[in-house]
Amino acid sequence: MPWLNEKTVMYQIFIDRFARPRSDTRASDTIPDTKPVFCGGNIRGITEHFEHLKRLGVTALWISPFYKGETFHGYHTTDLMAVDERFGTEADLKELIDLAHANKMKIVADLVPNHVSSQHPYFLEARAESDSPYRNWFYFTKYPSEYLCFLDVGELPKLNLDYPPARTHVIGSARKWLSLGLDGFRLDHIPGPSNDFWKEFLSTLRSEFPNAEFFGEAWLFGVKFSHLKTLRVSHKYLSWMLGTRFLMSQYLGLFPALLDFDFNQLIRAYADGTKKKEWLMNALRAHFTRTQGTQMLTFLDNHDMDRISFVAHDDTDVLRDVAQIQFSLPHPVIIYQGTEFAMTHERGMASYASYGDMVARKMVPWETGDGAIFDFYREIINHKTSA
Repeated sequence: MPWLNEKTVMYQIFIDRFARPRSDTRASDTIPDTKPVFCGGNIRGITEHFEHLKRLGVTALWISPFYKGETFHGYHTTDLMAVDERFGTEADLKELIDLAHANKMKIVADLVPNHVSSQHPYFLEARAESDSPYRNWFYFTKYPSEYLCFLDVGELPKLNLDYPPARTHVIGSARKWLSLGLDGFRLDHIPGPSNDFWKEFLSTLRSEFPNAEFFGEAWLFGVKFSHLKTLRVSHKYLSWMLGTRFLMSQYLGLFPALLDFDFNQLIRAYADGTKKKEWLMNALRAHFTRTQGTQMLTFLDNHDMDRISFVAHDDTDVLRDVAQIQFSLPHPVIIYQGTEFAMTHERGMASYASYGDMVARKMVPWETGDGAIFDFYREIINHKTSA
């Protein structure tokens, strides 16, 4: 039986904002976790707070990108083959993997195949030397100044994963970390690369690591028509017109598992009081009928959206209600770090001119979290994993 199943309870860890190691003696109030800077959370911090994960009772961990890069969140990669020193060392990662396995937990990581940082040495060389072997790794539309990127983010040039050397490199990076002991990947922005790439990526790695699990991220929220030139998904224009639900349907036969953005939108419409429970339950039945045969990983919030407690107007009864609905479904569930403490914020992301996502990326409140909600989560996790 695949380890990613209806009893799986996965805990999402945003490495820089989960926990600092004991060796970091800086005062918490001197490190601004409301700004896009490194706050000191690292792999060692996860290991030192592992007892929390054991007490909670989760069965799997999902950690944010740990690869060498430019940013605190890890999505601006400069070397897919190395651990960023600000997150720790390869030995630290191996220790965490072994600790998870010793406690019968699986552990997966974010992998970002579609793009790299504009400071990646291959991209810098490709721009500087017209005859560079790396020039074909990227989509230059007007060399060397214009190129395709992640949507319209110029600091994230898009990799040409239909070019064999680039494809081999990305698959090789995934192979390295699976060989170290990771149990799979959450695959970022799957509409970016072509289906041909994904077929080879999945078939190659599943043949070499038959117990590994892979789940994809497919969404179109905020995607503009001008961004479609950066996508390689089939029927992308129709997907753009019909939205994320249709986009996700394009991957039901290709990916064994997907992050369930449809569930997320439905449950949040109920949590904020827009919709009634009867509407929600009918909508969920229709949704899961459409997605039969694919593992849909349900989640209430993540690092890119307002926290569910904020959506629920900080009503802990509503938080308990939506969590119970999530856990009652025969699908894997994801808990974003801090949700078990009812983490919230005063303003929504949309009210900020820039960096609104920082409200969902604050440090976990180890000393002040809601203990009653933590105990509630322990109870529903135990019920789901032991039923």
